[in-house]
Amino acid sequence: MEILRWQAKNPLANYQYIVCDPAQNAVLIDPLDTEQIASLVRRLALKIAGILITHEHTDHAGEAGRLQRAYSVPVYSSHASASAIAADVQSLHDKAELRLGAELIFRAHHTPGHTPGHTVFETDGLLFTGDCLFHAGCGNCRSAGSSIEEHFQSLELRLGALNPDLLLLPGHYYAQRNL
Repeated sequence: MEILRWQAKNPLANYQYIVCDPAQNAVLIDPLDTEQIASLVRRLALKIAGILITHEHTDHAGEAGRLQRAYSVPVYSSHASASAIAADVQSLHDKAELRLGAELIFRAHHTPGHTPGHTVFETDGLLFTGDCLFHAGCGNCRSAGSSIEEHFQSLELRLGALNPDLLLLPGHYYAQRNL
């Protein structure tokens, strides 16, 4: 499995991820930079199998519909986030296993707090955390529908129950600021 990661050229410097298997099947996670994605897909001959969205904020989900149409693939997110994403979203329940290729197997973990439908995705020792958890910090709870109590429960109980050796892949790089 190979992970392609780069920061979008937006003010929040979002991380974007492409997870690839040896057969060039690929999954986009919180894609935002459509031109860079298209370039990588062409250059590496990737076959996009699906798009995973951690939550509905536009800096994570704003290009989901456009990329869904470009690659004719499903978009996955939680039920609570689905209606706020401008794409045809397939809802995932908590702990859902998603197979998008022989080696592209993801487990969805609902982590409400930052948004009611926030979801993180686990695969092969990796945890894509969106805005739930960052290096040296966690996402804020200042937007509509957010809940500091739910966020604490997500961090303490939901993420706390996962393997502590998972490699954290957040939606932004805020470590320097957080420290």
